[in-house]
Amino acid sequence: MSTLAAETLSPGWLNTLFTRSITEGVSAVGDDSGLPGLEWRVRIDNGEIVVLGAPPQHVTDPVSLCRKWAQALGLDRGRYDESEDVSSWSRVDGPWLIEVSTTVF
Repeated sequence: MSTLAAETLSPGWLNTLFTRSITEGVSAVGDDSGLPGLEWRVRIDNGEIVVLGAPPQHVTDPVSLCRKWAQALGLDRGRYDESEDVSSWSRVDGPWLIEVSTTVF
């Protein structure tokens, strides 16, 4: 087996590939809608895929930006945590959860 093939089959390679594909896919929705980018995190664990989006640190109106992203992704209004001043929108589809939140990573 070649060195390249061995690297390609390393344990984390597939998760890295899936994570990159997912983040590029959701980013493309924003690009198509003319939205400024969000920061994305993907967690793949025990057959569940969690995709979390949050605004960059220095966004002036994170609620408006997240609301527009939620609309573009077809997410449902989530919760508002008054103590943390955090709003979120999400959708569950089988093993997938996608959430956009005003929480900065």
